[in-house]
Amino acid sequence: AGFLTAADSVLQSIRGAVRDLLAPLGYSLLVTGHSLGASTACLVTRLLYAEMTSWSSQLSSIRCVAFAPCPCMDAVNAAGCAESLDPSTSLVLSFVCNDDAVPRISMQNLGRLS
Repeated sequence: AGFLTAADSVLQSIRGAVRDLLAPLGYSLLVTGHSLGASTACLVTRLLYAEMTSWSSQLSSIRCVAFAPCPCMDAVNAAGCAESLDPSTSLVLSFVCNDDAVPRISMQNLGRLS
């Protein structure tokens, strides 16, 4: 719920500018972040992508580049990140370094540690 609250807060701050200023001019939007910010960026991108379908004008593209994001979506939303306005790319591209534990944290994996 923390990531979603953060994403909603970001959306409230940027929604009007993106919808009313960037989309009508055909701009693209790249959202990025690292670790906790990457998780928030993934959710902002997913939510904005879903919301954009109801706008009178849409961005020419929207994409997220996430560096070491924490797990923040269920399987349905994660699969939705494979969608994109550009069929040759996915909505979210994430980078994880070798043995970084944060992107691999899950309740199941934490249970294996005990």
